[in-house]
Amino acid sequence: MRRIWVDPDIIKGPTFELIDEAFHHVIHVSRFRVGEEFEILSGDTEALRVHICEIKKKSVQVEIIGRRKLPEIKRPYVNLAFALPKWNVFEEVIEKSVELAVSEIQPLFTEHSFTRALRDWSPSRVKRFDKIIKSATEQTGRGQLLKIRRPLDICEFVQGLNQNTSVVGLFTYEGEKALSIKFEISRLIKSNPQEVWAIVGSEGGFSDAEVRYMKENGLPPVTMGNQILRADTACIAAISVIKYECGLMS
Repeated sequence: MRRIWVDPDIIKGPTFELIDEAFHHVIHVSRFRVGEEFEILSGDTEALRVHICEIKKKSVQVEIIGRRKLPEIKRPYVNLAFALPKWNVFEEVIEKSVELAVSEIQPLFTEHSFTRALRDWSPSRVKRFDKIIKSATEQTGRGQLLKIRRPLDICEFVQGLNQNTSVVGLFTYEGEKALSIKFEISRLIKSNPQEVWAIVGSEGGFSDAEVRYMKENGLPPVTMGNQILRADTACIAAISVIKYECGLMS
């Protein structure tokens, strides 16, 4: 069944109207007609099953005819801190992160990131990211939207990470002293963390100074195997392995 994301504020009772982007999605994209049914997602724990009562020039009136409990994202939450790559690569990672039930993405400014200027994080770009998140959420049917934080310098992020004892992290690295990601996850989850962060560099990886800083702050370097992975592939691989080792794939 088709799913559409809407702002929860428009759900004012058993019947309500869809306008603007939701109206466009229902009428011009999905081409629904009066009497047809679909699901509404709005960020809570339920999917609302609705049917179309009336189609107007710029709005659609729908009625709630059922509710379905949505599966919650299990703990520990898996989050991604990613050195900003080219924007098209970042958008691909956003989409895959929604599919893999990542809770949050923290964009990072690093020595090798595509940009180190906050001015490049424009409102129009954020709006596009939100659109990608909602579209992927409709496809996957997850109940909560992925959160993308405002970009931070990697050192500032690591400092904040260390202030929360219920949060652990690791970073991907191809240096000579990197350990197996499976081994490190098994060690980290013994503390029963609420969140696990995968920290991934952009093309070119992390600088020696960044690697040293993360190690000094207790973050273990892990290897993803003998192959050198592209940054977006490393994100997907790291998230998947963490979820599997934490028992979140069952």
